[in-house]
This record gives sequence, C-alpha cells and structure tokens, in this order.
Amino acid sequence: MDLKDLKAVNTDELKNLLQEKRLALHGLKQKSKSRTLKQVHLPKTTRRTVARILTILKDRQPV
Repeated sequence: MDLKDLKAVNTDELKNLLQEKRLALHGLKQKSKSRTLKQVHLPKTTRRTVARILTILKDRQPV
C-alpha cells in the first residue's frame, strides 16, 4: 500500500492491517527459511509496510 492510502485509513483499521501484515511477514520468513519462497522481495516490502503503519499510528497519538 502507498503512504497516501495508509494515511486515509482510520486508526482501528490500521491496527487490524498491522496485525495482518505481521502475520504475513511471519509466514514469509518461514517460507524464506525453508527455501520455498519464490518472490524473495515480499518480506522486505511487507517489513516496510509494517514500519509505515507504525509510523502513522505513532504520529496520530496525542503528545
């Protein structure tokens, strides 16, 4: 997802998306370790998406 798309999503949906992406990342890491992952770029892009979501959530928190 693009940064603009993520910023348009509300906080509750972002938290759900974060859980989904973390589970997906875990599965991708397992596949990578067992050498069954054909698209080797997916863990990197998923990790970056998780970081983007965390950054948006942190920015939305009141100080």
